[in-house]
Amino acid sequence: MHEGQLAHTIAARLATATGPYGVVVPSEAEFGAGLGRLIPFIETLAEARKGWRFVVIIDEFDDLDPAFYTGERGRLFVKALRSLSEIGLVFFFAGTERMNVIYARHSLELNKWTNTFVDSISSLQDRRDLIVKPVHDQLEYQQSAVDSIAEYCSGNPFFMHLVCSVLFERCVAERRTYISEADFQSYRQVLIETLGMTNFAHFWEDNPVLDRDENRRFAAENCLALCCIAFLGGIFTTQESVWEQQDSLNLTSAERLSLREMSTVIDRLRARKVMEPLHDGKLKITLPIFGDWLRKHAELALLPIWRRNVAERSLRPHEEAVSPKPAMAVFEAAFPIPEDDLLSVSQNLVFCGKQKDVAEIRSWLRQFDDENRIEIAFALLKRLAEKGYVSDGARGYGITKLVDGVNARRLELASGKWMVARGRKDNLCLSYVDSDLKSGASLVREVTKLLGPGKSGDGKEISNWITTHVNADPIVVLLDDFSATGSTICKGLARWKTDIKDRSIVERLLNERRIMLILLNALGSAMDSIREAEPRLQVMTCHVFGSEIKAFDGDSGIFQSSDEIDFAREVMLQIGRELTPQAPLGYGDQGLLVCFHNTIPNNTLPIFWSNGRVNERLWKPLFSRV
Repeated sequence: MHEGQLAHTIAARLATATGPYGVVVPSEAEFGAGLGRLIPFIETLAEARKGWRFVVIIDEFDDLDPAFYTGERGRLFVKALRSLSEIGLVFFFAGTERMNVIYARHSLELNKWTNTFVDSISSLQDRRDLIVKPVHDQLEYQQSAVDSIAEYCSGNPFFMHLVCSVLFERCVAERRTYISEADFQSYRQVLIETLGMTNFAHFWEDNPVLDRDENRRFAAENCLALCCIAFLGGIFTTQESVWEQQDSLNLTSAERLSLREMSTVIDRLRARKVMEPLHDGKLKITLPIFGDWLRKHAELALLPIWRRNVAERSLRPHEEAVSPKPAMAVFEAAFPIPEDDLLSVSQNLVFCGKQKDVAEIRSWLRQFDDENRIEIAFALLKRLAEKGYVSDGARGYGITKLVDGVNARRLELASGKWMVARGRKDNLCLSYVDSDLKSGASLVREVTKLLGPGKSGDGKEISNWITTHVNADPIVVLLDDFSATGSTICKGLARWKTDIKDRSIVERLLNERRIMLILLNALGSAMDSIREAEPRLQVMTCHVFGSEIKAFDGDSGIFQSSDEIDFAREVMLQIGRELTPQAPLGYGDQGLLVCFHNTIPNNTLPIFWSNGRVNERLWKPLFSRV
């Protein structure tokens, strides 16, 4: 589920639990992409059921995608939880040791919340009650057997329940109603044989880190260390003795940890209370039941995990050099976008001389975490490829129209002729309003070869030419590649005017309609802004983009309803605030879907071009501006 689905589910469950009360649960679409819209529903519910307390319990909370806890998305998620808790919705979250990491990360927002560890029952009487009371009318325990079970499990309620369940089944099979100390001790070995590794996996897997790759590495290192400790009988004096036990495991040089690395792993296990110190300075496995299981199964169950991790790490650089591949075949099969759809989009995209392949697009899409966001990102990419992508050929065609436009304008002014001197059109000047390193200057250099103007350059370079040719039937053409808002062109035009020595000459040329601005590509709104800023400027655009390349415009037809548009916009805002906080939807917050064969404008959504970070991971854009 994404946050909006989670909010809708909570609202529906609460509505069912409280019965009819005259408050309608909004549709899932109305909740959008966040928890925030659950707040007014809870306020209405609390008003309708005054005096009631509403409680939501979420188990395995830390198994939600890490994006729920990190980055901008995580910040909004936690702030919504905080707001909900303040208006009468009580949350209980159950999870592993990662819960403390989540809590610490958002301590400012969660400063009124508490974190409680329930991994062990400290009261001896409570331990006895947990063992005896559930079966007090069916089984009788010897007092020493009860205490031995509690000690064997170190007061851990999960393992106490596990042991007692096995003993109960054994008694049912043997038609017995009494469990003695001797019975328990004799069943211990049978119990260890029957328990699978899933019962103990949290000891090596539940590391207090949110990054999945890092947690996988930590888990594999924990497996190796626990194998070595098992060879020592579950108790050891020094970290060096654990490190030396690698010799007993028939490991290759690549599979061995250094002493420093092994010490780090042991310290990590000790901090997590998987191991505890004894009075004589030795360390031992904290839970005796886990120690017994390790001695029996560690080499067969845990060592392969470590070896697989080493093998994967050794292959990873080679695989990445060939082509990005999915980590698991299961994920590949479950990918929400069909292969044929990915292929049709990739065939139309060539960027900086390299065609985008299916693997690269799929890798980019995976960064969106869940299926809903992946489908939104693909819909935006598909529209960009179909309507907003300008190929090298399309650009060449645009330049041809540009040249035709300049020649056509010549026919409309005065003599209608070019004054050719030494192979150049002496009464034509090409210029640009941006810096020498931007696309306008590059376009001028390219078009100069086709039109052969008498002069070309920026405002300062052409200043003398304008002064000497003001009476020579001149045309001044300003060129640029793209304008989305018109603001950059307007600011550049103002600077360009000040670069001309004699401002009166510029005014005269504008009044006589002898200064043109030609854009290869532009939005209609940008052209309107330019004309409003300088009505005397002759503006021409070779290709005009419309609403079809605006991601969240109702007329674009990318999404089917306003609810879908709001959801998609909220998702892109969450990601954009991390990539480019000043303009989360691109420059001017326009949310465009435009890309050229060799560059991409910053008005386009940052998900396509930014090299920032999302959820503390480096974002790999599809069309990097770097």
